[in-house]
Amino acid sequence: MNKIVSIFIITRKRIGSLERLLRSLTIAYNINNLEIWIGYDYDDDQTIDFLKTNQLAQDLNISPFEFKGEGSAVCSTCNEKYMNRHKDMLQPMAEKSSGRYLWILNDDVEIRTPNFDIMLDQYIEAFLEDRPDRLVYVKTGEVFRHPKRGARGRYLAKCDYACYPLITREVFNTLGFFLPTQFPTGGADITLAKIFNRSLANRSLSIPDIICYDHIDALVVEEGRTPHGSVADYSAYEMNKDILKIDALVQGSLEKEAVDLHAIRVQLVVSCKSCHNEILVPTELSTNMVVCHNCNARNVIAGAHLELSYNLCSTEESITNAALGLDESDTVVKRKSHE
Repeated sequence: MNKIVSIFIITRKRIGSLERLLRSLTIAYNINNLEIWIGYDYDDDQTIDFLKTNQLAQDLNISPFEFKGEGSAVCSTCNEKYMNRHKDMLQPMAEKSSGRYLWILNDDVEIRTPNFDIMLDQYIEAFLEDRPDRLVYVKTGEVFRHPKRGARGRYLAKCDYACYPLITREVFNTLGFFLPTQFPTGGADITLAKIFNRSLANRSLSIPDIICYDHIDALVVEEGRTPHGSVADYSAYEMNKDILKIDALVQGSLEKEAVDLHAIRVQLVVSCKSCHNEILVPTELSTNMVVCHNCNARNVIAGAHLELSYNLCSTEESITNAALGLDESDTVVKRKSHE
């Protein structure tokens, strides 16, 4: 295994955007770090001709994957069989690949970060330094570009999945797939993220500023044909078995990754005199005035409540011990409303 990352591109009759993506891959530190797979249909003459005649495609030493057959997915409306892009195309390419990391990119993507291959490797290996299981789900920085709406950033901290996820070889071997093969088209990327988000350990990594892509339809619908009803409901997917596969390997690392409990913060709850919305009052309160976040009304806390707040600050250690079962004599502090 001498390649850093195996890149999988599934395309159909979009030579212009495919060539743009391939050209952007050349800004890698070393193009030999990349193993590039391109999957296409047997009747896609445009892509077949491009791979045979285009000099850039020749220079990149692309591994082609031609899909033949009627496909394993069944349309929910017309009952016809069609290609399941994750089972019929991505899965066999991933099984034949040799990269340390696996990354799927559509043909509407353009890489914008020079030396991205080294950048990926450094970020990921630093994250995995004390994680011998080498399981990680990677979200790269994504910017959406729309012809009418311009560009907008994808805030990784607010989004729990990646449109174009990257995983390690160990994740692929553990799960047995790159993206869940039950999803012919949509939903697979969200489901993969949910598997990691619900795991016992933190195995998600965000790497900023890697790619941008045009917000255009990923699939070309030929004239006179109706697109198949193919987007699966990811909420119906049974992912517990896949979560358990991840959890089984991370067990040995959980103790090292655990954080220490310093204190259990206790808060008072008062009711706003104007809108009756409940307001959380922190134990560190240094004034008897609190502002309601619902209606912005200013509320004065009774002196007895303020005194209790100060007392709680001095007894947090005993309250924490009680919660941990270390001191059964401590009493539970009850909520009190504004009088």
